[in-house]
This record gives sequence, C-alpha cells and structure tokens, in this order.
Amino acid sequence: LNGDPNLLSRLSSWNPKLALQWLQDADVIILQQRFLNADWQTYLQVENYSEVLRTNEFMNCTPDSFLAVYRRE
Repeated sequence: LNGDPNLLSRLSSWNPKLALQWLQDADVIILQQRFLNADWQTYLQVENYSEVLRTNEFMNCTPDSFLAVYRRE
C-alpha cells in the first residue's frame, strides 16, 4: 500500500497512488465484464468514457468472460 512510486513503477508494481495516476492518464480502459461493478460504471460515466468494443466470450462456460474496451472521449 505504501512505497516509493518511482521504485514501484520500475519494479512493475503499483500502489493506490500509482493506480490513481494511471486512471487519470488512461485514454483506454479494458475490463473483463465480471469486474465491471457500480464503481467502475460510475467512473467511466463521470470521466466520459464510451464503450468502443466488446469481444466474444472467451470462456464458453462463463457468460461474463468477454472484455469491454472503453475510450475517453
């Protein structure tokens, strides 16, 4: 949860501060449908993202296994 953001980034790791920075900088977000909860839906709406692509299911036995791609407008 803590740590030097520069060091964590170099080690391909993250903390809440880096996660927030990534969200603020991201023009594209890719989410697996099962992780698209109310918090994500609110964030995508408030930050003006629109869905541009939805893949086919990649696990036949799991109906929410597709990916959704969102792009900032």
